[in-house]
Amino acid sequence: MNVVSLVTNVRPLRLSAISTAATGKRKNAHPQLGVDMKRVNLAVLKFFALLFLLPGLGGLVFSAMVSTDYLENLPKSPAPNEQRMTPRNVHGIVIYQTVKEDARLSIMEYSSVSIFLVGLVLGIVYLEKWSSSRQSEMESDLLEEAEA
Repeated sequence: MNVVSLVTNVRPLRLSAISTAATGKRKNAHPQLGVDMKRVNLAVLKFFALLFLLPGLGGLVFSAMVSTDYLENLPKSPAPNEQRMTPRNVHGIVIYQTVKEDARLSIMEYSSVSIFLVGLVLGIVYLEKWSSSRQSEMESDLLEEAEA
């Protein structure tokens, strides 16, 4: 083993590990602290999921509105005098736009999809963590009822 792997594999010693080593029993002075931290982490994850999902969805809606506006207002055949030579297929109809309009709409669409997908992945992670948290809470409740 090299020094880098030794340093990266070092874990901080917890207070509960010290009390376990000293007394032979595990002392848990704050049993709710772990549950509260999990709730805080879930709330933060939910916040960031929504922080990415909603603007991504809004960007998708806005780019669809711009695309529909282009469909109504831009020429259906090339217009060299207006520099509208770049084709775009909108709902099966080819319109011609400038290079700048094409780049602007493409960036808007791709960035909105990317932001939405980041939010979607964060939302899926949130739901998975929330589900496993609820499952462990239910199992501990069942164990407490069985002991009583």
